[in-house]
Amino acid sequence: MDRAALLRRIAETTTPESRANDSASITGFILSSEAWRVARRVFCYISIGMEVSTARLIHAALDQGKLVCAPRVLAEPGLMEAVIYNGESPPRGRYGVPSPHGAAVVSPESIDLVIAPGLAFDLSGSRIGRGGGYYDRFLARCPAYRIAPAFECQLRGHIDVNPWDQRMHALALPNGLIVIGDRV
Repeated sequence: MDRAALLRRIAETTTPESRANDSASITGFILSSEAWRVARRVFCYISIGMEVSTARLIHAALDQGKLVCAPRVLAEPGLMEAVIYNGESPPRGRYGVPSPHGAAVVSPESIDLVIAPGLAFDLSGSRIGRGGGYYDRFLARCPAYRIAPAFECQLRGHIDVNPWDQRMHALALPNGLIVIGDRV
């Protein structure tokens, strides 16, 4: 699937206002989930552009005393690490991704919940990211529960996957949380 076309679809089918409203609904469903309730360490992308906003999730986690981690893209292609994030606006790192600098690294194995971005998802938990396999490589080492926030226009009937692609355990949409499989 062409990533540029997926981005165009989000731009063409949503407005800044609808994205803000949908992001608020999606956030509410994540905050009400059992996975959120029991998580003590949350790895969450720092939203940019037309992504589902994660600002309220990050601040809620900090307010609830959860350890918040964010991705930091490494110089080695395809690799990223989890670093402690305090909620402040970080500088943009590689590829324009917000990247906390100087923060302590957190082991992927110690994370309880991952909030993962993507351009498209299907109901089996497959996702299309921005390319490069950063999240797939990271998630292969991270046994945490995985929730992908998504706008309705990002949902697809079927996404072809590769053996190394990592699936989500739930999708958070504006109209509810869809749990995939039996892991809660």
